[in-house]
Amino acid sequence: MGLFLRTTFVCTFLALPVLADPAADRKLLADTVYSDSTLDAAFDVMVPIMSGAMETQFRNMGITISDPVAFTDTFTEEFRVQFTEIVRVEMADALEDIFTKEELADIVAFIGTPSGAKFFAAQGELTQIGSRIGEMAGARAGQDAAERIAARMDAQGITFTDASGKPLDALKLLRGY
Repeated sequence: MGLFLRTTFVCTFLALPVLADPAADRKLLADTVYSDSTLDAAFDVMVPIMSGAMETQFRNMGITISDPVAFTDTFTEEFRVQFTEIVRVEMADALEDIFTKEELADIVAFIGTPSGAKFFAAQGELTQIGSRIGEMAGARAGQDAAERIAARMDAQGITFTDASGKPLDALKLLRGY
């Protein structure tokens, strides 16, 4: 076979669409989006919030935990296993409604490139960075908006009082002092 025919055959073969397995692509994408490193970063942010909320809820019910740290560690370990399974399966199902088979195949192909692999591998780190940036942005935005919020509270007649009914200064509360 001549060079021209071989080249034409190879180019034609390479141009044919790859028959993808959409279910496998959705699973791969969900597993990649919710990788262990991404979930580690998310749990680093969520665990203190969850722990505080559970301790408060128990305290409000009159329940004391003898070792809150051990409880939180045990709860988190068990919760995370189930959470990971559920979120990955549900996300894989949800992807079917969001992306076409061709788009899923394109995304999976991107994951298979060095840039795609690096991008998805960095999701945990990006989640941690995003959390720090979000915390900083929230603190700054809250401080910057405190005067406007306090003025609107006054205009709307919304007041703050302590446990004894004594009025409190909204601006001081919003600024944290």
